[in-house]
Amino acid sequence: MAATEAAPAAAAPAASASATPPAATEAATTSSVDGDSSILGSELGAAAAHLASLTGDTDLVARFETMASSKDGVSATTALSTALAAALDAGPPADAAAPADGAKQSGEADLEGCVQVLLSLVKNVCHMEEGVVRAVAKALSSGEGYGSLRLRSMALLYNSVPEASTTVRYALLLDTIRLAARVGRVDMVADSVVPQLSHYIATWGLSKDAARDLYAAAYDAMASCGDTYTSAAFDINFQRLKTLNASATIFRLLDLFVHGVLPDLTAFLAEDGVTAAVDAAGVDTAAAVHKMRLLSLISLGLDSQQLSYETIASALDVPEAEVEEWVIRAIGLDLVDAKLNQLDRTVAVHRSTQRAFSKEEWRPLSERINVWKENVAELVITLAEARNNKQAPYAM
Repeated sequence: MAATEAAPAAAAPAASASATPPAATEAATTSSVDGDSSILGSELGAAAAHLASLTGDTDLVARFETMASSKDGVSATTALSTALAAALDAGPPADAAAPADGAKQSGEADLEGCVQVLLSLVKNVCHMEEGVVRAVAKALSSGEGYGSLRLRSMALLYNSVPEASTTVRYALLLDTIRLAARVGRVDMVADSVVPQLSHYIATWGLSKDAARDLYAAAYDAMASCGDTYTSAAFDINFQRLKTLNASATIFRLLDLFVHGVLPDLTAFLAEDGVTAAVDAAGVDTAAAVHKMRLLSLISLGLDSQQLSYETIASALDVPEAEVEEWVIRAIGLDLVDAKLNQLDRTVAVHRSTQRAFSKEEWRPLSERINVWKENVAELVITLAEARNNKQAPYAM
């Protein structure tokens, strides 16, 4: 992927995740005498002056001049990233007009020039020293202002990191995905980065924990977009579940949500080690119990069209005083079509959502459809005969 695009390069490195990132060079950790002097000179000064005007830091230029004169590349880079982060956090002027689709925000072009100076310092003066790269990445990915520019900058930084430095690239990739979700620009990583996650994980030889974190970040990002990336979010979450050591436990949990009721879930969670495994998978057990109560109510409606408050309270393991609340909640979610009778303390269920369709459920439905087709065919014949009799009432 080109460096100007919003996401890290699609080409995965060949090195394994166990490869140690290059050690910091003496030039990067002490003084960058051999660095590009022009970057520490006029270019840095121009960037400092612009950022000073945006942040109101009147001493900023003087501090940069001191660092430049001493050729302290690491300090200059760190200070520039901090100042740039402050300018990005401030965002465009309050009175700036909203940009057209694809256009840059007010002031973005000038800030992009500051990003170029910053990345030049990281690459040519600090020689991609890991500590500096991580500090710059934190500055670029921690805020929300100028989200698109932040993402493009993270891509440029990622593509400047040597392919052998897989630990650093992994951290940048994770930060980039989380940033895209936070600034509402998931589209900038959805097609170019997310489909490549399995490739990155395999090529870098990531541990299950690291792979799970990557999949979890991608899932959260895709899910935050509502229905836009529903299918992709499902696929990513499935890959995340496969990284869990307790995948069999999660499978049983999912099966319960398809076929089980509340007592089944309660018994399952009471088994040794299950709660810990479910928590480790990031499942909110309280939310799971809440949803299972609704599913149990659906199952009651499938079994009987007339339910007493007592029956519902027992099945949902709630006080009878809360039954109406649960029924109303299910109606609001369009899970059931029901009517409360507060005098008789009963619930008449007119329709309840089918939780799953197996062959057993499809067979009676197919039979009903066939009967309906036969009835319609007979009705058509009857109507045709009636029409013919009306047109020729005295025909012999």
